[in-house]
Amino acid sequence: MATEVTTTDSQEYKFYPLNFGALHFSVKASNDAHIALTATAENKPPKYEIFLGGWGNSKSSIRKNNEEPDKVIADTPKILNGSEERSFWIKWGGGFIGVGKQGEEKPFMSWQDEESLNVSFYGVRTGWGATGVWTIEDNIYINTEDSKDYIYRVILHGSISFSVDSANDAHIALTNKANESDPIVEILLGGWKNTASAIRYNKEKPDKVHIDTPQLLSKDTSKKFVIFWRDGIFEVFCDNSKLLEWKNSSPFSISHYGIRTCWGAVGNWRIHGAADDQFKSKVVSTPKPKPKPLNGKAPPAASPGWKLDGPTSGPVQWVHASNGQIPPNALPGGFDATNEQLYVARAEHNGALIPGKLVPSHGVVYVAWGGVENPKENYEVLCNCSGTWVKANQGEIPVGALSSGHTEDGEPLFIGRGQHDGSVTVGKVNQKEIKTQKSETIDKNCLLFDSGDKSSMNSLIMTLLKSSLEKENDDHDVFGAYVAMEIRNLKSSDLQTKLRAKIRDSISQIVNEDSMIKNELTGSA
Repeated sequence: MATEVTTTDSQEYKFYPLNFGALHFSVKASNDAHIALTATAENKPPKYEIFLGGWGNSKSSIRKNNEEPDKVIADTPKILNGSEERSFWIKWGGGFIGVGKQGEEKPFMSWQDEESLNVSFYGVRTGWGATGVWTIEDNIYINTEDSKDYIYRVILHGSISFSVDSANDAHIALTNKANESDPIVEILLGGWKNTASAIRYNKEKPDKVHIDTPQLLSKDTSKKFVIFWRDGIFEVFCDNSKLLEWKNSSPFSISHYGIRTCWGAVGNWRIHGAADDQFKSKVVSTPKPKPKPLNGKAPPAASPGWKLDGPTSGPVQWVHASNGQIPPNALPGGFDATNEQLYVARAEHNGALIPGKLVPSHGVVYVAWGGVENPKENYEVLCNCSGTWVKANQGEIPVGALSSGHTEDGEPLFIGRGQHDGSVTVGKVNQKEIKTQKSETIDKNCLLFDSGDKSSMNSLIMTLLKSSLEKENDDHDVFGAYVAMEIRNLKSSDLQTKLRAKIRDSISQIVNEDSMIKNELTGSA
């Protein structure tokens, strides 16, 4: 199905959700047809902008985050026409973005970004005296042979609508990568010689769901289906009726779908994109309870943000992950406005290592820098942490807070969270730049280094050392791991040297105090 859009002579974009990693469209405009690719439905960074027929319909360009000069400027005389539609495509992925004309394989302008932006929405507008009529093609046509190999594509939302004509065995795979590795959910339509359908998980048998569906498919007539997934629940619809349903007890983030036909069948597929409204209203319109207010004590375990299920083992560690992956024993930190669980994570950006929030359904970690949330596909997740959240206000960093990153200038950053628009969101905290009021900070028995307050730092080092020395020997290694992690988090070698010196001085002081106490006891005896 296609989306028809009319735009006036305006600087305001009209935004719509994206279903794929490409955009195919036609536009009728005399000049200046602009397309924005963004992470949210707002005209703000991070974003790409494609300007077609600018400069009096003589040039086109690619711009990032309102930065000038443009990344690419191409001579494209009379590329637009106010009396007839002109068709184009835009494709992106892995930092690459290319713009081409429909029917031509190679882009007429392209650019390779050093980072990959998370693109979930597109916006269109016309300006500089022009109006426009747009047709956004939201369909992908795929032909499948008789093969057990899936053809994979990116999917950006929690549903997919498609039509297929096939004699039997039209299969759909939902995964977090473009291959058949676990985890994978397969929907098998018209299997067993077009007599039954099933949901299969990780290639395991028996199937999770198996029902009779005689003559479900047809090689002569296209049949339309809709699949939804959310919070581990998978629902399959056909002809406005629910066909299959299954709940996965181990939900995972879905970023790709695959299609195939096999067992003697071939297929013609038409992928429509996100699900139709008449299906969506039946499935996801159930109102969710409002999250409980944030307070100083941990809410019950069933509440969002405190699902600390599963054993913890070993010292606190940051585990590498990507594309929405959640490592074992990851620490939940909050929840968004839809009650999706958020996790404590961090990522590098512009020379800084910044704590932020992992949003599994988006496949990225968001870190705040430059006044915007920057999506990062590669990140680290905080694991094996059983810390508590301690109230803090006006830049206060509680004693024992877990240092979790650094600014581009080497200043330490901490993990905080606060209420915002019906959510409890996770982000960075430091003493120089406080983003939220009434935030909370992870309190873990870890080293807090404050180069501007020697007495506070010495007191903390002494407390930690004495506490560690009073414990069993195997806890000394844990303390050493914490110290090593804190040293690594300090970007400046001068600060690292200073920290080591302070620790050595403190150890010497404790040893001297211990000797004096022993001498006093000996003298008293």
